[in-house]
Amino acid sequence: MNSFAFWRILIVALVGTLFLSLPASTPAQTSNTIRVNCGGPAYTTTSGVSFVADQEFTGDQTWGYVGGRTGSAPKGSVATANDLFLTDRWGLEKYCFQLQPGIYRVAMYFSEAHFSAPLQRVFDVWINHRKILSRLDIFAAAGGQGKALVISRLVSTDDGKVVVAVQDLKDKAKFSAIAIEPATPEQIPPAAPSNLVAYVRDAEIGLDWSPVAEEDMFGYHVYRSFSPTGDFEKATTTPVQDAFWIDRETENTGAYFYALSTVDFFGNESVLSAPVEAAPSFTNGIPTYGINVGGASLTDERGRRFLADREYNPANAFGFVTPGTELSAPQGTAAEPYRSFREGPLAYRLDLPPGPYQVTLGFFDPYSRESRLRVFSVFFNEFRALDRFDLFEQYGSRLPAEVQRVFLVKTNGLEISLKPDLGGPLLSFIYAAPAETDQEAPQTPVIQKIAARDEVVCVDWTPSPETDVVGYQVLRAVGQPDRFQPLSNGWTGVNRWVDRQVLNGEKYFYRVAAYDASGNTSAPSDFVEALPHFPSDDELLDLVSRGAFEFFLREHDPKTFLTKDKNTANTISVAATGFGLTALCIGAERQWIVREEAERRAYLTLRALNGMTNNQSNGIFFHYLQGDGSRGGGGYEDVASTVDAALLAWGALAAGEYFGGRIEDEAALMVARMNWKFFADSERRLLAMAYHPLNGRFDGAWDYYTDEALLIAVLGIGAPNPAYRIDPSYFYTFKRDRKSYQNIDDIVCTWPGAFFTYSFAHAWIDFQALGPDQPEKAGMPADLQVNWWSNSVKAALANKAFCMSLTNQFKTFGENAWGLTACSGPGDRYMVCGAPPSGGGIETGEGTLALYGAGMAVPFIPDDAIAALKHYYTLKDETGRKLLWKDEFEGGYGLIDAYNLDKNWFSQEIHGINHGPMLLMIENHRTGLIWELMLKNKTIREALTQIFSPKKIY
Repeated sequence: MNSFAFWRILIVALVGTLFLSLPASTPAQTSNTIRVNCGGPAYTTTSGVSFVADQEFTGDQTWGYVGGRTGSAPKGSVATANDLFLTDRWGLEKYCFQLQPGIYRVAMYFSEAHFSAPLQRVFDVWINHRKILSRLDIFAAAGGQGKALVISRLVSTDDGKVVVAVQDLKDKAKFSAIAIEPATPEQIPPAAPSNLVAYVRDAEIGLDWSPVAEEDMFGYHVYRSFSPTGDFEKATTTPVQDAFWIDRETENTGAYFYALSTVDFFGNESVLSAPVEAAPSFTNGIPTYGINVGGASLTDERGRRFLADREYNPANAFGFVTPGTELSAPQGTAAEPYRSFREGPLAYRLDLPPGPYQVTLGFFDPYSRESRLRVFSVFFNEFRALDRFDLFEQYGSRLPAEVQRVFLVKTNGLEISLKPDLGGPLLSFIYAAPAETDQEAPQTPVIQKIAARDEVVCVDWTPSPETDVVGYQVLRAVGQPDRFQPLSNGWTGVNRWVDRQVLNGEKYFYRVAAYDASGNTSAPSDFVEALPHFPSDDELLDLVSRGAFEFFLREHDPKTFLTKDKNTANTISVAATGFGLTALCIGAERQWIVREEAERRAYLTLRALNGMTNNQSNGIFFHYLQGDGSRGGGGYEDVASTVDAALLAWGALAAGEYFGGRIEDEAALMVARMNWKFFADSERRLLAMAYHPLNGRFDGAWDYYTDEALLIAVLGIGAPNPAYRIDPSYFYTFKRDRKSYQNIDDIVCTWPGAFFTYSFAHAWIDFQALGPDQPEKAGMPADLQVNWWSNSVKAALANKAFCMSLTNQFKTFGENAWGLTACSGPGDRYMVCGAPPSGGGIETGEGTLALYGAGMAVPFIPDDAIAALKHYYTLKDETGRKLLWKDEFEGGYGLIDAYNLDKNWFSQEIHGINHGPMLLMIENHRTGLIWELMLKNKTIREALTQIFSPKKIY
């Protein structure tokens, strides 16, 4: 039984049944009962069942959530009459409850309103440290988007504590409601276990079976006998809670017989299962293992025996530990063991005895029609056996392929893991057989690149071509290239070594040797030299920019190269894609990416966007999209967004100017389709923030200054299609509220005071060169005039001054720690932090600081901003580990997104709309590249001519 089938049995199919089983006007909370409307207010169902409002778990509360955000779905979007499913808490860590000791029924309510396809949100659920739901996919389990789902389990607690925790596997877990109430004792015995299987080994027998899918199931007892008709004696003193068991009290002298029973929380025990016979034995030599991934057992035409696919446990000793998705190629395209396969991040474990093995991996891709769509790496334990493996590029389309490697298994068995680089890995079979040894040494590795930075050196070399190489050893000499000593602790399995045991100003020399499964070692490579050092100001800006560019290099759809919203989710952000298109210009210019590859990515991005019809309304794109460029799955922020479309358009135009040719054509096509007049309120001469095509409703208006409004207005004024164009007066109709802070006067402030609202337009427009705008040219009062460059300089100074005023209140802030702006914060809470002056209230984020705030300020106040970047770069914990920095060669993106020292919180998320503007602003400070590109663009130039002095433009 697969995992979905296992827990779907527990679903209350008709949600109303759950409520109807309770008496009317049931209170939401008693000493032994609590029902919570997760993410929502107090709510009573039509049947009179009450749920209390959500609350955070603190020392003063007896229950509540830890972490997460609130979410909601539009009325009518969930297929149930109960509004309970319209709200949720997502991204949480756990819910904690303090009740009386006893046995409780925990009912968990779910609905997937956000995603429109399965496998977009997958997570495990634990109750009191016991996993009760494995790989829960709400969409798949409920049967579609917006369907209600209720799953219940029993839990016994001696101290009254009930903790419902989650582990995210893809995207973030969510709950619509949780109801906990005392369980009613009963005397009905549970069903007996089924599908009992025995696995024989030397003086050891493993057993596994199909889990019993009853909500009150507590565990299993194993019974053992020495004859099929003899008395079975209990072999377990306490019930086994996992669906497997290993009998290590056996001898290789005869057969054993096993049967199982199920025990529930009330002590009821089932009848015994059908017995199974097993006889342990000693196997001389190394065994052969074959797994038909995603399929049944078989023997192929070459006589290789493959066992049926299964989940690993210590009893069966082989199977998947990370399952991916089980699929099958279309009938007639391939025979087994190629036809069945799994796709996605995968890992299989085989408990092989020590020795050398020839491991054969089988692949068949029925989908890919070109290279670079599916690229992945394969690891044997810690050794990278295949690096960025492109099945199509090496074997062509729809052809079965086998790849063989020899690997030395030591004492920990073999784990084969497939990790994606582009697209999803896939695997059809695994076959491991004994391998012969030889005495031929492998080729000497060649060191390709060495990077010496602040107290760290990174060495890269070419992977050895031999298929029996299983590791590398790094040797180092200090001061002079002699007396090389082994540096790696034993051996390393990848062709990169990061050395943190170095001192700045000291010379280091490195060599690398390879070794194979037979124990042969190559001659060491020629040495290379490194001199770690603290970066100069320009080197630091280069490091920050290179790290930020890495986000756009890696975090994208593998086919369209549309940019992800953040590194922890696959949702495509239109705004981040705009920054990503401009980032490709910078990356190509600085040779961080081959220009031809950057141009190819930009073209595929624009073609994906321009080639769809459902991803925009009146030419204005939706906030979030699918990876192929189509409209997202509904739910949160499913609107046509003027600011997101504007950020995309500016990025597209920059790429068009830089690459020219087909990129320029696609960018022009995109911008020409944008109907800004449709979003215009002609009476107020304001542009709407968003539009809901389903109900024809506009949301908000750009009625208060923000850099986003500047970007939108310039595009609307310069729209290539006259029918879509807005009047230049729209540049002056949003409120220009002039305020002061401390001794910094006449700041045209934004509503939140967040620094991104003073910076985004400067990423593409050189306001310093343009000078003040010219309102009288548009028939507007002269006192509306603003020098937007000076305004942002003053906003940066005010932001720093405000942060310094908070140093006694929050540990994070200081002279070199400032730049309040929007970011994610502790508890996975999105916050728009800002500084005075502002139009609204100020959010300090309780001491949460986004690092890109000061990063965007580099052109405005370079000395202050670079000092802040140095502080971020050097901030360390008590062990000397950098807290806010992770090099790209270690999987990082330079600076992290945000941190809070008071809460000891450091963001794991990197957002494209945060790293993007920092990258652009630093490049403009260093070279003016993006500013110069935009002043070459005809559409932008003509718009700016109507707003600023033409002498500043031509």
